[in-house]
Amino acid sequence: MKEEVALGILEEKHVIDILFFLSRHGPSKKSDIYSEVSTNPRMPLKLNIMEKEGLIIQHINTINNNTTTVMLTDKGKMVIDLLTELSRLICGDSAIN
Repeated sequence: MKEEVALGILEEKHVIDILFFLSRHGPSKKSDIYSEVSTNPRMPLKLNIMEKEGLIIQHINTINNNTTTVMLTDKGKMVIDLLTELSRLICGDSAIN
């Protein structure tokens, strides 16, 4: 049951897209994630949940106009690796990356 709850975060719309975006682009400003992934009003909540689950880190840079940089944690990178492998298993070698 606990695993189902933990995996529930991946069912949230845009969460996997955010993970793949960060995997491709590295640490990114929140505004870049919003413009490239979604401007859904729930995006800040999704990022906070992802941070709580240890998938990302949000760092507020008070020196640089209070911008927030978002980056994958080691756990987030492991999830990306597993999702990529799962995609390869389902779709073959031409899977997304």
